[in-house]
Amino acid sequence: MSDSQAATQSASVGSRSLRARLRPFAGKLWPLTRRQISRIRFLARKALYRATPFSPARRPTIDIARDTGLGDVVMCTPALRALKQAHPNSRIRFYTRFPELVQGLPYIDEVHPFDGRPESSIFVEYTNLVPWSEHIARIIGDRLGIRVDDTQPDCIVDEQIADRYRHSWRALPRPWVLVLRRSSRFTPNKDWPDASWRDLVERLCRSGTVIEIGNRYDDDGHAPAGNYLDLRDKTSLAELVAVVAAGDIYVGPVSGPMHVAAAMHTPSVVVIGGYEHPINSHYTGNTEFYTSLPCSPCWLREPCPFDLKCLRAISSAQVEQAIADTWVRLQSEQAFPEAGSGASAG
Repeated sequence: MSDSQAATQSASVGSRSLRARLRPFAGKLWPLTRRQISRIRFLARKALYRATPFSPARRPTIDIARDTGLGDVVMCTPALRALKQAHPNSRIRFYTRFPELVQGLPYIDEVHPFDGRPESSIFVEYTNLVPWSEHIARIIGDRLGIRVDDTQPDCIVDEQIADRYRHSWRALPRPWVLVLRRSSRFTPNKDWPDASWRDLVERLCRSGTVIEIGNRYDDDGHAPAGNYLDLRDKTSLAELVAVVAAGDIYVGPVSGPMHVAAAMHTPSVVVIGGYEHPINSHYTGNTEFYTSLPCSPCWLREPCPFDLKCLRAISSAQVEQAIADTWVRLQSEQAFPEAGSGASAG
């Protein structure tokens, strides 16, 4: 081995050793760093477009794009709605990989595939601006130079499909609880422990009906007894939206289906842990389980250095009680016959 190779190898080992020594402090330092950066970026966002000739709202045609993230697309709708209300003469063109979610909303003039977006389009991004004590829909509005007061999202639902699901479930006991165990493979720090999910599902199947949605991630093959339907990997996007519209209550992490549920006026019991703050995605009627720790909210996509302490602090009994309380409230409001009343496609 040459002297240069030996020096390189020694530097590499030293670097790894330093990282290992600093790792225990990362969880404590990271939230502080992110909060300071967020405050600076908040001021930058406020100064970016407001009251300048470059404001998107001053353009006769406004091209806006958001590619991935079903929930991110739905969260764009409050800002797009506010933009159209403030500037009704501007033509809004939206570019997305989920056109069926927004095609037909009255404040979006045109919906196009994301890959066809022009270079001048505004790409809606927020992940480099969090954590911040604000709803993400308002952060998106800042990106477009518009103030968002109403964060309620919109989404297109095919009511004929939703009615078919309601009809097929009519003999099953209520509430019809929609369960989503995983948000995505890219956000492992949103994942409530499997043991907690198994216990909750078994509890819910005794009195109501559990309808699992989404994708089948790391399935252990356990099929709970009782009133249980497994729709994972069995629905198209239009069918998924219809299922959420037909259901009574959503339970799971912050996710695309949770934002769709808000658009459908289907209440949610949200298991957050400490990944993000409840204010970032709260909707009226929802119940959130958030664990306040020195490291939360972390928005961390790497493996948690604290073994998901924030999520393990939330018990299945707590979540079950929140679902029961939500169901009692729905019945008292006589709202459950019309659960899911989003914008209709037919």
